[in-house]
Amino acid sequence: MGSVSLNVEVSKFLAPDAQRAGVEEERWRWRTFSVKCLEEGLYTDIRLNACGGSVRAHRCVLAHGSPVFNAMFRHKMKEYLTSTVELPEMTIEALQLFLLLLYIDFPQHSTTPILGEFQGAVDEHFIEIFEACHKYQVTILIAILNDALPRNLTSENCWDCLEKSTALSRFCDLCPFDINPASICRDFILDNCEEVMTSDQVLHEMQRNPESVHTTVKSLTTLVMTLLPKNHDNSTPSVSSLWHRYKNARTG
Repeated sequence: MGSVSLNVEVSKFLAPDAQRAGVEEERWRWRTFSVKCLEEGLYTDIRLNACGGSVRAHRCVLAHGSPVFNAMFRHKMKEYLTSTVELPEMTIEALQLFLLLLYIDFPQHSTTPILGEFQGAVDEHFIEIFEACHKYQVTILIAILNDALPRNLTSENCWDCLEKSTALSRFCDLCPFDINPASICRDFILDNCEEVMTSDQVLHEMQRNPESVHTTVKSLTTLVMTLLPKNHDNSTPSVSSLWHRYKNARTG
């Protein structure tokens, strides 16, 4: 008997220790019937085409996780009529991982071991996952983004991530998290101010969206000025001194 062709090969997205035999049963609680249906392509009713291949899924799960998909399938749009969604901006591997994360019932304040099992795969496809969450207004994966952002932010992508994170937070009326992706991006800009402000990307961002840079820098500077003490002579510290004090306060 030949091997079964899987719709989504779940095992390739797991951390090596999670693939070993003898893993504790409670670590596999996320392997629900819906995940099994995605993995084996059972009872699917929609096809998603990406760069490099396609994958079958279930409209009800996609509609539950994304108001954009929900609108596609509730109205007679192209996706509804053809039972096909085109995602040419995503690789097939990133799309499969994105769908798998949607199918898993992550707790609101999800922690390891669930996050740890998929950490490597999420990091590998982080930008595509992050952009998909923004484009399709997926807020149920906030725990995934909060966990992955600190490892994947750079001086080159922090402004774009901040913009998308801010928009993503508006899609969620009541965010259940004390920390959200936008605050993580702002903290990164503060902690790496010199590197961020001297990168080529900030010049591009100032041309593309000067109001965003101005507002962010102004609000962050105001915050730091409020939190940190003035000089002993009551004069306002210099900008370089301000950032130095802030970083010392954060690391101390």
